[in-house]
This record gives sequence, C-alpha cells and structure tokens, in this order.
Amino acid sequence: MTSPQVSGYGPVAVIAASSTTHSEDDVPESASLLSRPLLSDSSSDSVNMGKIGKQGAIVLLCSINLLNYIDRGIIPGAPDNFNSFITDTLGVSVLNQSLYFGLLTSAFIASYSVFSMIFGYYALTHRPFRIIALGMSVWVVAVAICGIAQSVESYYVLIIGRLISGVGEASFQCTATPFINRYAPPAKRSLYLGIYLASITVGTAIGYIYGSIFASSGFGWAGAYYLEGLLMVGFIICCITIVPDELNQIPIKEVHRDELESKQSSIMMPNTPEDMEKASSTIFIEDKDRGSVQKPSFFMEWWIIFSNLPFMLIILGHAAYTFSLAAMSTFSPAIFIGLGLFESETTVSLMFGGLVAITGTIGTPLGGILVDYLAKKKPDEIGRRCLISVKALFYFMLAAVVFGLIMVAFASTKMLCLLFLTLCLFFMCALSVPETIAVLELFPKSRQSMAVAANTLIIHALGDVPSPIILGAIKDSWAPHCGTVEIDGEAKLNPDCSMDHSGLRDVLLFAVVWLVWGVMFWGASVFIVKRRQQEEKRRALV
Repeated sequence: MTSPQVSGYGPVAVIAASSTTHSEDDVPESASLLSRPLLSDSSSDSVNMGKIGKQGAIVLLCSINLLNYIDRGIIPGAPDNFNSFITDTLGVSVLNQSLYFGLLTSAFIASYSVFSMIFGYYALTHRPFRIIALGMSVWVVAVAICGIAQSVESYYVLIIGRLISGVGEASFQCTATPFINRYAPPAKRSLYLGIYLASITVGTAIGYIYGSIFASSGFGWAGAYYLEGLLMVGFIICCITIVPDELNQIPIKEVHRDELESKQSSIMMPNTPEDMEKASSTIFIEDKDRGSVQKPSFFMEWWIIFSNLPFMLIILGHAAYTFSLAAMSTFSPAIFIGLGLFESETTVSLMFGGLVAITGTIGTPLGGILVDYLAKKKPDEIGRRCLISVKALFYFMLAAVVFGLIMVAFASTKMLCLLFLTLCLFFMCALSVPETIAVLELFPKSRQSMAVAANTLIIHALGDVPSPIILGAIKDSWAPHCGTVEIDGEAKLNPDCSMDHSGLRDVLLFAVVWLVWGVMFWGASVFIVKRRQQEEKRRALV
C-alpha cells in the first residue's frame, strides 16, 4: 500500500515503485502549457485580447494585497477616535480601553486563520482567481458593515464586520503567494516576492495615514471603509474578466506514475538538468482529467504539512515575529504619544506610517535580492535556496532584537529612538521574503497554497490574534493612566499619562524581547535544514 512522503526540499509525492519529485526551478511556462487542452481553438489569440499577462496578474495581486493592508491600518492609525468610540458605545472605563481596542485589531484574524485552512485545501482543486474573486466579494460586504457601525454607533457591528473581513481575505492570501512563486521569472522570483510582500508594510503604513485623515474629517472613519470597498469592487471585476485561462489554472498535482498510466491521461515532463541530478521525474495531469484522480484526504493532506519539522520551526519563529510586529504596529503610536515624543495622533501616524513604508519598501525587496544573489553562486546545489533563506531569517532577527533593545533604552530621546526603531523595522521587513521562500521551498507547487495557509493559521493563532489583546491588557495594567479621555468635546490622551512613562517603556520592551523566541526557533531550523541538506546530497551521490 502506498503512503504519502515528504522529501527534504519541495517535492511531495506518493511513493511506491519509484519516487516522484518536483524541481522548484521547473519552467512555469511549460507547466502552464500542459494544463491547457491539447486541442485549442484557432481563435484563442483573439479571445485573449484585452487580457493581462503574468506581470499584469502579479501587479493585480499586489494591488489587492496593498488594499487589504490599508484596511488593517485604519484602526491603529486612529487610536483616539476608536478608543472614544469604544467608551461611547460600551460605556467602558478609560482604564480598560486598550483591551477592547486590541480585540478590534485582531478580530478579523481569528476568522482569517480558520478559513485560510479551508481555502488552502480548496486551492488544490479550484482556480485561484475564482477563489480570490469570491473571497474579496465577501470582504467588500464586511467593510461596508464596518462603515455602518459608526452610523448605528455599535461596537458589536464593527467587530462583526472585522470578523467577516477575515473570511474574505483568507481566500486571497493562501493563493497569491504561490501564484507569484510559480509565474515570476525564476531568476528574479525572490525580487517579485519582495515587491509583493513590500505591499504589506507599505499598505499598513498608508492605512495609518489613511485612517487618521478620514477619522479627523467630516466623513469619519466610516468613510475610509466605504472608499476601500468601492476600490475593491474594481479589482474583483478585473479578477473575473481580464485574467486569461492559462494563468487561472488549478495547481498541478503530482501523483504516482502507475495510477496515471492506468488512466492513460498523463503527460511526462522532460527532465531538467537539476531533475537529473536529483534522480527524479515529474508527472502532470491534464487540466480536464484532474477529476479522474482520487480526491486527496483533507486530514492526510494537512498531516503531511504539519509533520514537517523544519516547516514547524520556521512558522513558530514567524509567529513570534508576528506577535511582536502586531504589538508594535497596534500600540507604538499610542505609546509614543504617551511618552511625549509626539503631540498629536495625526503626527505620530504620519511619522510611524512613513517609517514603516520606507523600511518596508527598501528592506523587503532587499531581503529577496540577497537570497537570489547568494543562491546564484551554486545554483545546482540541492537545498541551497532553502538553507540561505533560513540563515537569513536567523541573522536578520538577531539584528532586529539588538536594535530593538537599543531603541527601548533611548525611548525618552526622540531622534535616537526613531533611528533605532527604523533599523529594527528594516531588519524585520528584510526577513519577510526569506521566510516566504523557506516555507515554499519545503513543498511542491501543488501543496504550496496549503503550506501558506498552515503558516497563516499558526502565525495568527500564536501571533497577531493574541498579541493586541495581551499587549492591550498589559498596557492597561502597567500604564493605567494612558487611556483616552474627552476634553472639551475632543478625544485626547489622559493628562496623567506622564505618571506611567516607565510602564509604557516596559510595554515596548515586552514586545521587543518576545522576538527572542524567533531567534531560538530559527536558530534550530538552521541546524535541521543544514543536516537535511547534507542527507539529500549523500542520497544524490548514491
């Protein structure tokens, strides 16, 4: 009886008489070609007029991702307005505002994490842009509900809207990254991933400014939700109408050779030089015949993902990183106001948002460029790209911890604090691409959506879902006088906050020290991935 196996790098196959593996560097154009019907209509060229190409599809995905993260930045970008909304609608004391504020920022992530598992599994059998269009339609409804919450003055309506938005966003996040990894030019794949991931930090930064501007305008923060919903409708129409079929294929599934031969519907890809070196061959299923292969077991597929030890170490380190980043993103503006570094909410949102945008725009692609540069030195070495990525994670995180601790030490000095905050954020952004590459390199293309979904579940369950809630409770406890109060009809920082400066500094220190978990997990993953690489090399020599 055959059983699923996971190899050290990338390929997952059903092993029996022979092993089926898949090289990460296989040409995506060939895979796309095999997914089309063998007999095509002569009018196909005219049908594709007005359609976008691979780069256009990647730009579309980056634009959707940017808007998703602008949405995430609205609430932390206007803390005083939302804290005032919490007090007005729930009657909550200013001493307990941060807990409910944290719930608002993390509510959508709870549903996002759960549904990413579902969408990740369905990505095995459904076209990616159909999944994205469906999910983003749900997202539009969700942000409309968020806008309505201000009109009806209901905290519960707002949190329901945030929960539903997580369902929609899950469909996008688990399909976009594998798509880019599959269709980006192989020589610049990490750079393309870096540009995509840079839209995360840039989007969040824009969200701070966007949310702050709308919250202080006559439209209120509800206007921010309505406008982004209208913009997303345009992107949904693009997903449905201008993406060609050859870029909207079900991910190619690797299965056992004997099963395909018995159905007479298999096509064997010629071995690349790297495939020959790894003594492997890859079999693809024609798109129209995929339904003839037995549908994979939901639980068995997920067991294969979660039983991969290097993968678990990498995503646990990512969860620690996400915990700290979410804490800093949510509460740093409020903490900096409380420490007296800035006078107003708008000013701190502009400054913090600008720092995040700059470090994200520069640091994220540079992390990808570094991996591409080092991987080119020995392109045929088995597992090199994965090992380089994991090492980058460890050293970048170590640098972020060092600069973060120095930032806390100079928290009372504005320029020095901002300087070391910038360096800390730079290295945190730089590790985004290596982490994504490491996750993708451990699995074949057919399971990369599931790997991304599993990564999403863990980093949110242990990262930015509990982080704002825990940090909010800690801030309320360690700095109880730093909430928002109403002064002359305006929501402002409690004047007694100066009594709790040491507590605010300790809250910031807690967020930085939590990064040490990432250093430990990624340090362990370097050891294990390197050992597996050596084992793979020995097997290749046999």
